[in-house]
Amino acid sequence: MTGQALKRLFKGRSILITGGLGSIGSAIFAQAIRYHPREIRIVDNRETELFYAKQNNHDSRITYCFGDVRDKESIQPVIRGIDIVF
Repeated sequence: MTGQALKRLFKGRSILITGGLGSIGSAIFAQAIRYHPREIRIVDNRETELFYAKQNNHDSRITYCFGDVRDKESIQPVIRGIDIVF
């Protein structure tokens, strides 16, 4: 995708990235944050990595959430209000 296409896709949107601390999730995050989304929610099931990611977060648009896509109850509250899910 071109930069303009990515900008149209992400700008002002709420984005959920599942497995967001893994290699693919991190790459998606790096692209998405460049195009000014309203918010990004990072979901992962690794508590230690989430703890350290939260400690290093200085951007109010980013929220880190514990959850697992295999567990419907842990994902339902996180997905509310989301425009795009990866």
